Order: sequence, then C-alpha cells, then structure tokens
Amino acid sequence: MRISILGSRGIVGNAILKSLKKKIIYKLNSNSYDHKKNIYKLNNFKSCDCFIHAGGVTEEEIKKYGHRSAKIRSGYSLRKLLAHLQKKGCKNFIYISSMRIYKENVEIIDEKKTLINLNSDYKFCHFSAESEFKKLTLDPNINCLILRPGAVYGFPAKEKINNRMSLIPYSFPNSLFKNKKIILKTSGEQFRNFVSNDDIAIRVKKWISMKKRGLLISNIKGDKTLTVKDFAKLCTRIYKNKTNLSAKIIYQNSKKKFNRIKINQNLNIKNKDKINFFLNKFFNQFEL
Repeated sequence: MRISILGSRGIVGNAILKSLKKKIIYKLNSNSYDHKKNIYKLNNFKSCDCFIHAGGVTEEEIKKYGHRSAKIRSGYSLRKLLAHLQKKGCKNFIYISSMRIYKENVEIIDEKKTLINLNSDYKFCHFSAESEFKKLTLDPNINCLILRPGAVYGFPAKEKINNRMSLIPYSFPNSLFKNKKIILKTSGEQFRNFVSNDDIAIRVKKWISMKKRGLLISNIKGDKTLTVKDFAKLCTRIYKNKTNLSAKIIYQNSKKKFNRIKINQNLNIKNKDKINFFLNKFFNQFEL
C-alpha cells in the first residue's frame, strides 16, 4: 500500500510514520502549502492508496497568517487537494482532528451526542476540514477515518524542534525548565484527557488493516484524564526527581470546579500511554 502522510515530521505524523513499517510512504510537510497563494502545491502529492492528513491548522498558524488564510486552507484549498487525490485513485482518507471542537466543560464527550461548539477559529478550521473529508464518502468506494484526540503529547521527528510549545504538555515542563514555576491562568480545575501520539498511530494502523472501513469518526481516550492543576503537579514531581529542585505552581484565578469528563470512542484499542516516560525524556533534552 502506498501512503501519503501530510505533516510527517510533526508530533502526530512522526508517530504514524514510525508505526507503518513495510509500507511505501510519501512524506509531506508544511512546504507542500503555498501560504502566499493560499493553495496546496498539488504537484507535490503523488498517487497513493491512502492519504493521512496529520497537519491540520494550528493556533500558531492562525496567529501568523490570520484567520482568513486558515479558513481557506481548511476549506476551499483542502477540497481542491482531496479532489486531486481522489482523481489520482486514492480511496482511503484519514484526518487527525481535535476533541476541542466539542462544547467545553461537558461531562460526557460522545461522537454522536455531544454538541459541537465552533466558538474559535481553531475549532472552525478543524470542523471545516472534517466536513470536507466526510463529503468524500458520498462515493461508496471511498473510506474515511476521522480521529479526535485531546491533549496530545509525544515528540516530532526532530525532538528538540517543536513549534507547538504553547500546548499544555509542552508549555508546563518548559516553564519549569526556564522559570522553575508553572503559572495557571485559570483555576486549573478543568479536565484534560492526555493522549500519546503513539496511541493515535496504533488506531491509524488498525483502521488501515481493517477489511470493512467506510466512514468512522472516533474520539481517542487516553489513559490519563487529569485536571490541569494535577498535570502541573505531575510535572513538578518529575522535575524534582530529575533535578532535586523544588518548583512552584502559581494560581491566578478563582477556584472554579468542573465535572470529570467521560469519553466515549468508537475505535477502542488498548493504549501504549506513557506520559511519565514522555516527561522524563522531555527534561532530559535540557541535560538537567
């Protein structure tokens, strides 16, 4: 099987790439998109049997290029790309979306029942991209997998080069390294489900191996559902074990409480989940 991975050097794409051994892989990254013309460089995309989009719009991209550009990339430009791949014979499509498209602070997150809440450009772009992929399945010969992970952690191809440092799994340990403290701008009582990039990859691999695929939309339930505050405490414990230095957690807002979240998923697979290993390795990068 010939597989194209867009975002192959990123956190998610790198894990998927490593999991798909003995496959013919075409690696694609951000240089496959022309931000000046707001269009994918279609000549970069070869004929393939499966296309994996692990390079969706990020908040960093929205900040750099603006919300209009981001919406075009996740809508019109993506539509043109998918039509191009379909015309070249691709029949299997995978999109890595985000659990953040759901309404915040709900007790149960379910693919069929939980309300979608597009109150930010980031959410809109991911839901827009999902819609473009789902349209493909109007053709009964097309199969599509859409995965919605929560707070993803893991390493990109070049471990020390990570453009997603604003995300909690990276910003908290990075703040400890730089400042010996973590500042919580909220109460820290909101829950996050932490998902290893390897746990995304094993679901992609499983779906590709299935005989009957069709359209499948699934959340990804990582083994660790923690409050932001408890994740900060976990970071400080591992930091202290590595350095023998104490660190502070500073709260800047009210002690608002949230319900613990329950996550339902259609593609239920045993996780590798290794958040402690990830944090230890993250701190090792700095030679503490």
